[in-house]
Amino acid sequence: MARQLENLTSGLSKVNVPVTIISCHNSPFAYEKRSDFLAVYWASNPVEPHISVITWCLTLNSEIERIFSDIFYDGHRKKALLDVHDWHFVPAGISLKKALGIPFVFSIHSLEDQRSSAPSSSLSSCIRGLERRGAIESDLVITRSDSMKKDIMMIHGVQENKIIVIPSYRPNWIREIIKAYQLTSSHPGE
Repeated sequence: MARQLENLTSGLSKVNVPVTIISCHNSPFAYEKRSDFLAVYWASNPVEPHISVITWCLTLNSEIERIFSDIFYDGHRKKALLDVHDWHFVPAGISLKKALGIPFVFSIHSLEDQRSSAPSSSLSSCIRGLERRGAIESDLVITRSDSMKKDIMMIHGVQENKIIVIPSYRPNWIREIIKAYQLTSSHPGE
């Protein structure tokens, strides 16, 4: 997923689409402006220790929300769009969409049912629930294959017309991503 996100963000910034990445890091908060069109913010988790990956994610989401809100209110309101990748930041994506009235795109690279060796465990059920909430609450779901689209529809009950397949090996996939983002422009916050 990291390589995919690197290709996405560098591809968008190369065609002059401003990109702000907010991700996690174990060190204190950091910021780096990589170009006129690419900025990276690293959030550290304000709470330690954690009993599971779920408590780690949920407490980190509050810091992600805070950083995004600061950026949003600092002048980027008009063109803001959230593209949340996989389940980790779904709670922040949903909260920010509702609080700020901005589009929320959920990019799914894999599903818990595919990753887990114990898909019926409590932990997997919780992660699956976050995936489902993200798929339902988002304005659009982007995935990389037709088989993943079918799995998302079957496992999470998402309507077919809400999911767009954009494989990253296509020559114009960045343009396809931009077109997908533009589908959310009719959103009231845009």
